[in-house]
Amino acid sequence: MTRIAQLIDSLNIGGAEKLQVTFMKASVNHGIKPTLITFDRRPEQHYFHQLEELGVRIIEIKGRNLFDLERIKNLVQLLHKEKFDVLHTHLTYSIILGGLAGSITGTPVVASIHNLKPDSWPFLELFALRFLTRRRIAVGYTVAQTHQSGLNRYPIDIVLNPVEPIAVLSEPERQKIRTEIAGDPSRLLLTTVGRLIEEKGYSDLLDAIHQVRQKHPHILLAIVGAGEFQGTILQQMASLQLEDHVKLLGLRSDVPRLLAASDIYVSASHWEGLPVSILEAMAAGLPVVATNVGDVLRVVKPQFGLCVPPHQPHQLAAAVCQFVENPEHCIRSGTAARAYVSESHTSTVWLNQLLDIYTQAQHHTY
Repeated sequence: MTRIAQLIDSLNIGGAEKLQVTFMKASVNHGIKPTLITFDRRPEQHYFHQLEELGVRIIEIKGRNLFDLERIKNLVQLLHKEKFDVLHTHLTYSIILGGLAGSITGTPVVASIHNLKPDSWPFLELFALRFLTRRRIAVGYTVAQTHQSGLNRYPIDIVLNPVEPIAVLSEPERQKIRTEIAGDPSRLLLTTVGRLIEEKGYSDLLDAIHQVRQKHPHILLAIVGAGEFQGTILQQMASLQLEDHVKLLGLRSDVPRLLAASDIYVSASHWEGLPVSILEAMAAGLPVVATNVGDVLRVVKPQFGLCVPPHQPHQLAAAVCQFVENPEHCIRSGTAARAYVSESHTSTVWLNQLLDIYTQAQHHTY
């Protein structure tokens, strides 16, 4: 199978978008050159240049909204012309429109479900998953369980998210990055990565950092990401006087290096599937303090970090303090986390699972 197309809403920051980079790298190593179709391929989008550097063929099909007939027509024409062996769709618009275009053209469609709930149009997405898709993939067990009741008799494959290895930094490079972020490289550096949206629990995280800094005034939290919640975060930082303890780094193309230069990874999400950001942090050798939502608890086992309930900043602060106050435990947990993901979440195993599903989708009707 060589004619594979991936369809995704945009190339902006996010776990599903990051996985496109991982998929394309693994595919190229496997001798496959997939096509990437997106509804928004602006060069300033987060992963555009990484995909471009890999030589990925990127096709943009613009549209005003979900019901833009011109976009649907263009997508149908593209599938007619290219005759892809399989179309793999990601996120709400792509699942709906890709399923529709695939059914019109007879193109086998596989859909990945990345979140516990769709961002929009839940009934249309459910319809597409049930009737316009040959195979459905969940990125984790909790995601599969959440969606299975709506899909009824239609089965869901579980293919756990992969993560690429992250190299250990030389000490001079590590110190340089820490100096750029914190000013003083000896400060304890906590990092979190994700869209600046309410569901990521940034308000709880700032409350937790406010509590931690009472005991440990040398800590610094680096937040990597962008989004509509940034103004609220800045207001809360000012209210809690955290300007010297929290830094908003915006979108960064060097997230693996930032993680490798950090001490602890934190996540306060209110809901998740299987976050790529947490797997990346573990690949970088960081212990993780996170909320026990989605499949986080399945991955962040006690030997790798600590999980606490969502919406509980006091418990989040206490968990962070356990690592801050025990540096040796911090290092042991990070080392164990790196070993775990290097064995259990490789992109090679993940790609082979996807290729098997693609082959099966070709030989089954809707």
